[in-house]
Amino acid sequence: EMPGLTAAAATSVQRPDGQLAAQTFLVPETATPAPALITAAAGGSSLAIAKQKLLAEIEALKARKESLSAAEYERQIETLFIQLAKLNREIRAGK
Repeated sequence: EMPGLTAAAATSVQRPDGQLAAQTFLVPETATPAPALITAAAGGSSLAIAKQKLLAEIEALKARKESLSAAEYERQIETLFIQLAKLNREIRAGK
């Protein structure tokens, strides 16, 4: 246990990837995941599935950031964030 931290906080510090791993899934670019698996992971809604895919694309782009020029990274991340904003608007409108 780490001094000065509660047991839960120490666990969080020791395993920071747990929350990210619970929210992220990796899909090779050439693979098409089984619809049943995506549906179960995303809660069933086609908009929720699209959002999960888009969030995965954003995370993949972040992982490749060092291999891209700053301008190219900014262009791609901006495009993905705009898509995410539009999708979030659709999700909110559907509620």
